[in-house]
Amino acid sequence: MTQDKRQRSCAERIGEEYQDTFEKIRLYDAIVRNGGFRCRDCDHLWTTPDVPDENSEPDDPELQAESEPKADCPKCHALDLEEIGPDTDDLPSFVGLDPLSLDLRYSVRVQFSWDGPSDHLDLTLDTDGALLCASYHFFDWFDGAAREITGDDLQEVEAYMQHDFGLGDSLLESLKSR
Repeated sequence: MTQDKRQRSCAERIGEEYQDTFEKIRLYDAIVRNGGFRCRDCDHLWTTPDVPDENSEPDDPELQAESEPKADCPKCHALDLEEIGPDTDDLPSFVGLDPLSLDLRYSVRVQFSWDGPSDHLDLTLDTDGALLCASYHFFDWFDGAAREITGDDLQEVEAYMQHDFGLGDSLLESLKSR
């Protein structure tokens, strides 16, 4: 019996990673909106249920009981809890969403045709106007395809951006001035 020791590709793992990240984003949002708790024993995080609108108090005693926070950790049942909320220092790192950086990029669409069929380039530029990546898109009614632009073709796109299209400057300079 042979075992496949290769690491799964990103294409095989992206679904799980996407779900994990968006669970953290939803948890972060819920804590900011409604508050939550962190267990000091196991670091488990959970939120308090959505707080009903002040004008719509639940009449059902079961619904009222559900809206009250639990007295222990739902994971390890410890009682050593810390209440957390939007003002909690370092809340993003508690949730696991502490960003390494926030990078500003510009997205530019160069539309060549529309209706049916249509085609365009999508360009991503950094704040200095340097081309980071580009893709070509072709659509015809209920069908479409896209292709990443690489190699010599990417250099051609960079050269294309240097042309004056009646804008007074090159396409690149015009984009920088906006």
